[in-house]
Amino acid sequence: MKIIPSLAVIFLILSTSIGAQQSSLIDIKGSVVDEETGASLENVNVFLANTSIGTTTEKNGTFNIENTPFGTYDIIFSHIGYKTEKRSILSYKQGNYNFNISLKPQAINLNQINVTGTIPEDWKENLKLFIKYFIGKTENSEKTKILNPEVLNFVKDEKTNIFKAYSDSVLRIENRSLGYILSIILDSLVYIPN
Repeated sequence: MKIIPSLAVIFLILSTSIGAQQSSLIDIKGSVVDEETGASLENVNVFLANTSIGTTTEKNGTFNIENTPFGTYDIIFSHIGYKTEKRSILSYKQGNYNFNISLKPQAINLNQINVTGTIPEDWKENLKLFIKYFIGKTENSEKTKILNPEVLNFVKDEKTNIFKAYSDSVLRIENRSLGYILSIILDSLVYIPN
């Protein structure tokens, strides 16, 4: 006779706990279009800064990030050839949060390069420096890979040895040891030697 009430109490506690967890989640939805043409934008990166939560827009420009915990977030909208947009959200109650975003086209300025069919040696050397300064040399970093290094730009001052790396679009980094893929926009990484 005592087993049934204690099972009922356990079930009640579990169902209350699960219900409380589900009620503290939100859905972030919306659409992304080209500001000049109004055309829907596919494959726009939509993610919550400083988290691993994100998605990309569908063919019709819509996106849906489901089951996001309550909190304060910066939502980043990024696509190659467009100016990155950021919106802030403070979620404290269950429901849908809708964002309809217009991205402004932005010319991608590239340094003049001579196309020879190979990657310039100085860029390769700068990529090695970036990996050393940004990813490091540990057991876990040995299993880390930059999935799209071509989005990186480098500036190195030969006189001062100050090294700067930046990216105008999303940089994707995979860490097989820890089991994640990180998508970031690298505003700048600056290394100043002692």
